[in-house]
Amino acid sequence: MPPRLQHRRTPTPEPPSPTIARPDHLPSDSWPTSHPQYSEDIHKLSCSINFLALRSKCSQLRNGVRCIISPKYYVGSNNLVREIIFQDQVVWIVLFARLDSEGSFAAQASVMKSLRGSIAVPEVFSDSDQADELGGRYLLIEGICGFRAEAEYLMFGIPDRYWNHVLEQLAHIMAAGMAITWSTFKVGDQEYRSDTEFWIDESRQNICDALREIRKSGSLIDESDYLDFLGYNTEFLSVLFDELLYLCSEFLREDRRPPNVLMNFPSALPPLKMENILFDSDYNIKGLIGFPRAESVSSWDYFQYPFGLDEIFEDPSMRRTTTWMREYFVDAWKQRMEAQGMDWGGDLQDREQWCQKEKVAVFYQFRESEEPTEEILQLLLTCGYSFDEQMPVEQLYNAFIAVALSTYKLESAAWRCRPDFWTDMFFDVLESPELGQLADEGRVFQNRNVDRGKLADVMAILY
Repeated sequence: MPPRLQHRRTPTPEPPSPTIARPDHLPSDSWPTSHPQYSEDIHKLSCSINFLALRSKCSQLRNGVRCIISPKYYVGSNNLVREIIFQDQVVWIVLFARLDSEGSFAAQASVMKSLRGSIAVPEVFSDSDQADELGGRYLLIEGICGFRAEAEYLMFGIPDRYWNHVLEQLAHIMAAGMAITWSTFKVGDQEYRSDTEFWIDESRQNICDALREIRKSGSLIDESDYLDFLGYNTEFLSVLFDELLYLCSEFLREDRRPPNVLMNFPSALPPLKMENILFDSDYNIKGLIGFPRAESVSSWDYFQYPFGLDEIFEDPSMRRTTTWMREYFVDAWKQRMEAQGMDWGGDLQDREQWCQKEKVAVFYQFRESEEPTEEILQLLLTCGYSFDEQMPVEQLYNAFIAVALSTYKLESAAWRCRPDFWTDMFFDVLESPELGQLADEGRVFQNRNVDRGKLADVMAILY
């Protein structure tokens, strides 16, 4: 018997459409013709959409003007995008949330409505975070026709005679996002009322909790039973190490943090990249698209350089050009803020490290994970520290174990100290020129018991 063919549901057929002339220009003109991200989940989402209900809703919102649904579509990282064309040549865009995407369209619609009027943001006509109405969560917005820059980097994608004009507009967008503020920001489903509540407080609490648990087995150290002590506290020592690795990074160490903001968070803007900015022929920004599904963002994460200006080029001429662009952008941003009577608190250039969004994403990943994997920890070490050579996270952990045990034996009161004591100790480990030797000692401690003199030797190595 031949094998049974796997059944695949056929997408819901789109209803017969009235004859409507195609406008000369459409947003979909710039959409790709191939869809490498098309997947089973996208197919499932497409099958669930009620296109007749979608067309009917659009027509009702425009008092009966007839429309069609364009056959073109676009698969983004969070949405399936379709285009609606009305009889009077008006064009709308509908975003259907991918089944695996997070965040609410209500939040995205809220921030877009708030910013519209101060910057070029598409008008929002309807949204729903329930699939009942149209077969999927959706956001219905104005369609904007325009063209994108020709390359990812501003110096290559935009003619040099427009550089100043474009940088000034981008600075205006950044200032506008700071003028519309919110009392909280969300990460996942959790709301926060200060920057440190998300980035710092939980980490410090985890350190305190780990130290409290470790103290319960202090008698094993007093009896020089280090192997049992390590076996009993493997989980808690790992938590202590993980959180110290996180807190002592170049992003979060106390002397590098931006000022803490309380209940005054900027609007969540899309990345100011080629794919999210539409221009007219004179490089006026016609539309900012690609908004995240959030109203606000931590003030620490707000900083961004547009069009790859965070890149450092080896070529001296390119480096000079990008340096000038960054300075011009920041100066224009400051002028906009001063004109609006806003104070950002500190020097904007002090926040430059936070524009490295790929690195910032690692810190989010760590903070949101219940048990960080070794891969996440290695990324955290690579992104958060500037070593001359890449260091395996295991090597740093072994050095930490050696110093932690020696500290406990020789200064037992340290385990009752505040997290600041341990961050200072961790800095000592990081900055030690003998870190490799400390790691060797840590490996020894995890394989056999050692005497008190050996622990004293570790402190001598460290200091």
